[in-house]
Amino acid sequence: MKKFLKSKNGFTLAEMLVVIFIVVLTASVTVSNFRKGERATGFLMTTEALASDLRKVQTRTIAGIVNDNLLFSGGYGLYVANDNLKQYILFGDDGDLLYDPATDETLLTVVLPINTSFVDLGAESLTIVFQPPATKVYVDGVESKTTTTLFLLNSLVGDKKGAVSLNGLTGRITAELLNN
Repeated sequence: MKKFLKSKNGFTLAEMLVVIFIVVLTASVTVSNFRKGERATGFLMTTEALASDLRKVQTRTIAGIVNDNLLFSGGYGLYVANDNLKQYILFGDDGDLLYDPATDETLLTVVLPINTSFVDLGAESLTIVFQPPATKVYVDGVESKTTTTLFLLNSLVGDKKGAVSLNGLTGRITAELLNN
């Protein structure tokens, strides 16, 4: 009977608890990192969608796309109001190179996902207009020859910010996540 109790063929309760603790700890770290990566990917998709919408108005200008039998002499643009940083507006411009809801046609209002917003613009608003035929870029009514960057923040992805850059000279539009 003494030989049976001193057998080393099994695990002790302490050894089993240590193994279970290690497995649970590893699983919890993996799940939390997965969720963080999932939120970052969703934020990148939102940033890419903004860049895609900016490319859409740029392409409409280059192609001279008619909307409901209207050809906008001022081209097409994107507008962000500083009093509502959770949305942006795609519009057809009447030629004044600034967004005015009374005279410009709103094509689409895009509401950003929950917890996502633009970084404070510093000005009252931001208007980007692509004007035909050479597709000049205008930012707040002034021709742009430099890079304009729109920044997005997501409160769930605190260590990164979304950046959509528009090169005023070449018209190239890029989107990326940057570390804060």
